[in-house]
Amino acid sequence: MMGRFSVIDPFIFDFGGLPRKGESNVFKQNIAKLVSTFRSSIKLFQKVYVPLEIDVQVTQTGLKLGKDLDNIMIDICSEIQKQLLQDGIHINGYRIYVVDSVGSDIKSGIQLRLLPAGEILAFNNRVERAVDILESTWGDDL
Repeated sequence: MMGRFSVIDPFIFDFGGLPRKGESNVFKQNIAKLVSTFRSSIKLFQKVYVPLEIDVQVTQTGLKLGKDLDNIMIDICSEIQKQLLQDGIHINGYRIYVVDSVGSDIKSGIQLRLLPAGEILAFNNRVERAVDILESTWGDDL
């Protein structure tokens, strides 16, 4: 499962669909398997010694299965903390959001991307600067 997206970006995990009712253990096992596969395929990441951030995208169809976004992050973060991060290193932050679609060729309900610490705030700052520039350039015509 990891192969489709890791060709594009090796720091993207494709978790497939979200679990149906009663399948939480299978979902957790899938997370553990994907993190383990990542560690073994990229030897540099046997253990991560710096804080990181996690970006998780859930498709609208995946969300209909009823898994709470907070519970998704608890499952993911606990496995990444256990398998990937060196003792004493933490997850600096995360964002999880729902999108309508990620394209007709992608059927997955959830994808995760590992980010360097500070990237989520830096992205938000870039968006705010871009909006400020547009507003100052175009004014009321926006």
